[in-house]
Amino acid sequence: MSLKSVFLCYQKTRKVIHSLHLYLSEKIKFYDGWHNYKHHKKVHWFTFGISFIIPALWIAVIMMFPPTVLIMSESLSITVNPSGYTNIDEFTFTINENIPDAVKYQYRTGGDPENEWFDFSPPLATSVTLPDPEDIHPNGAYTEGVNMFYFRALDNLDNMISSLSANYYYSVTPPSPPQNLSVVPSSNTQNSFSFSWAPPATYVGDVSEITYHYSINVLPNQYNTTSTSALSIGPGTFATQQGENVFYIVAEDEAGTVDYSNFITQAFYADIPAPGITTNLNIDDISDRDTNQYRLAISWMAPEITDPANFDGYNVFSSTSPEGPFTKIARTAETGYVQTNLTKNATYYYYVTSVDKTGNQSAPSQTVSGITTGRYKRPPNVTMDPVVTAGSKKASIMWVTERQANSTIEFGKTSALGQSIGNSSTSYVTDHIVALTNLEPNTTYYYKGVFIDPDGNIGQTAVSTFTTLPASIISNLTASDIKTSQITVSWETNMPSYGEIKYGETTAYGSKQLEEAFFVKKHIVTLAKLNDGQEYNLQIKQKDEEGNEFYSDNYKVSTLALPQILDIKTQPLTNAETPTIYIEYLTNIDATTMVRYGAEGIKTKEFVNLEYEKDHKVEISGLLPLKVYTFEITGRDRYGNEAATKQVQPKIQKQSEKIQTFGEGANAEAQLIVKIVTNEPSTAIMEAKKGIGNTGLDIISGADALNTEHTVALKLGETGQPYSYRIRLTDATGNEVLTDTKTIIVPAAKRSAFDFVLSALKRSFGWLGGLID
Repeated sequence: MSLKSVFLCYQKTRKVIHSLHLYLSEKIKFYDGWHNYKHHKKVHWFTFGISFIIPALWIAVIMMFPPTVLIMSESLSITVNPSGYTNIDEFTFTINENIPDAVKYQYRTGGDPENEWFDFSPPLATSVTLPDPEDIHPNGAYTEGVNMFYFRALDNLDNMISSLSANYYYSVTPPSPPQNLSVVPSSNTQNSFSFSWAPPATYVGDVSEITYHYSINVLPNQYNTTSTSALSIGPGTFATQQGENVFYIVAEDEAGTVDYSNFITQAFYADIPAPGITTNLNIDDISDRDTNQYRLAISWMAPEITDPANFDGYNVFSSTSPEGPFTKIARTAETGYVQTNLTKNATYYYYVTSVDKTGNQSAPSQTVSGITTGRYKRPPNVTMDPVVTAGSKKASIMWVTERQANSTIEFGKTSALGQSIGNSSTSYVTDHIVALTNLEPNTTYYYKGVFIDPDGNIGQTAVSTFTTLPASIISNLTASDIKTSQITVSWETNMPSYGEIKYGETTAYGSKQLEEAFFVKKHIVTLAKLNDGQEYNLQIKQKDEEGNEFYSDNYKVSTLALPQILDIKTQPLTNAETPTIYIEYLTNIDATTMVRYGAEGIKTKEFVNLEYEKDHKVEISGLLPLKVYTFEITGRDRYGNEAATKQVQPKIQKQSEKIQTFGEGANAEAQLIVKIVTNEPSTAIMEAKKGIGNTGLDIISGADALNTEHTVALKLGETGQPYSYRIRLTDATGNEVLTDTKTIIVPAAKRSAFDFVLSALKRSFGWLGGLID
């Protein structure tokens, strides 16, 4: 025991003795003359001394024989949750206050050995739950029925300074079935029966806490039973069918433990006539079109009811066809029913039957029908205000109403409006669209929407304004990426549109290029397969979103010309160390200079000058003698277009021939003399043959000197024969040119005097001719 505990015990004991002293003193004062007795002072000092001596003796005894239990507070208690019976093995024990000087709390149950205690966690926690989540104490209840929980508090010397206990209750075995179940009467022509029973033979807990669950004609379960704590029910309308009915009942103890298969049954019998037929069936259309609720109300007169307690109301049947099938839509205790959520303008058919609690049903009533029409009393609300999509000459106005109506727009250039356009008066819609046409561009119009529902209610929107767009125009036409065969044309429109370019060499155009059919404001089209160096007329044709067509002015633009080689002049340089040729030519536009040249057996070379110019001068040296060179002249413009290649060869500018005859008679010979003028210095050789044709020319002259003027003579042979000839020209670089092959007739030579004499003799003396020959 701690010193603090001893001191507390001393103080409490001394206080008790001192209180006893005061009490005795007060009591003695009531006796007459007490203070006159000589023993008064002795008693006073005696009791005063005892107030010190007895506590001191008590403390000495405690110090020699320490106590094992010392209750420090009368208010200390333990609460258990749940406090009553339960079938779930989980209990929480809570200490209501902290205990002074305690360093830990311990517990055990009645199922644990007396000397086996378990620590709270943490040591001074005010509650503990069993079973312990950490399996220090794996079970809560150790028996069905009453269980015991023990608690103690220990100080720092493991002395027990407080102890408490509490009961807790557990049950998992369900009660046995109730006993002695009976019914009165066992059979009846009215639905009126009473049942009684006795508690089950076995159960746990208080019998007064038992709950009973019963069902009729179905095996009992937690969903189909009715509960009571009494031992009897009725009289009541318990029969649910004609003939045999079965009453089932089970018991549930206060722990909530129940086994629905532990039931007891009792049969009872009902023999009850069906209820009467309903009459005077009536139907009314009470549809509310303003709230879009379509419904029909059916009412009838009740039949004569002989057993009100057993009467269970009316079944209402409905169909959308008079032949059926009819479907049960309601059970009601009233003599009327309202069917809701019906379809607008639909026909429905109804009949009603009476029913009782045993399942008896009367014959059907008469069949009645009704149509869900209803009527609106106000125009539909506008759920979306008018939205205007305006063009330059047209506008589309759209708004939405909560229900159907026709559509009209009143409009004008002032708030007085004055014009009206609308759709068909019987075209009822909720999404309203009205198109206005023939408007003026860039003009403000006033308008409002007007609509009438099928019931004649007129609604309208507020007066608003819109402004049409400016007239469509084409601007900023630009030609770019101009090439020899194509031009890219771009332009802009102030309104989204698409269209085409008309183009041609005259303002009649004749060709067109379509634009992609997308409504845009920026346009670009490429014209292809054009002629180079040609001027074209252009005009843009556009169509905007309203279908309005509009045109641009006429524009002119030219394609680039292809470079062309013009006026080629060549001249061999005679004073050069190696064969050299000088070439001079023009191009129609600025272009580079490029000359490719080569000969048979020699790799082709190029002369290139990348300067863009129109006058081109080229000097090519280092040529090999006696080689036939070909010169190809070309060039490229600033856009990479290459001029058509031209070859440089000697060109015959003038040619004439003359035939000379030498000798007479059979000894005569012919000589052909040809004069040729070329555009550049070259050598000339004549090739000929007797006969006609351009092959086999085996009579060849010698080559003359390099010059531009040539006279070539060639001895042909006998006269009076046709001869074919041509001239082969070769320039200083070896380029050759052949003239066309020509055919001439060499005249016959004149006869000699001897020939004339001999001829005369042959005519006079025929025999002499044979000798001469």
